[in-house]
Amino acid sequence: MKAWTPSEDALILDLAQTLGTRWKRIAEIINESSGGSTCERTVASLRNRYHRIKKGQSAVAEGGIVKNKCGVCGQLKRGHVCRPQTLIAAAAEDMPKAQ
Repeated sequence: MKAWTPSEDALILDLAQTLGTRWKRIAEIINESSGGSTCERTVASLRNRYHRIKKGQSAVAEGGIVKNKCGVCGQLKRGHVCRPQTLIAAAAEDMPKAQ
């Protein structure tokens, strides 16, 4: 199974708000929009993803602990490339190597 993309997450939230909990219809729309991807999203996987997104949003709203944050900068990990980590890697490449 391929990883969920941020665009799929946004589409799930939008369709759930528009269609309600008609997961079979939402799955059909998601699979049609994927353009013949080899991975079909099932009704159960969509429903579970929706609940995970909502759980994360409520945890953030309540000021609770969010597990999927970068340990360096504190941003959410999904689709995130840590700027400090890229700077550290670039600095390491520029340093002369000890022989």
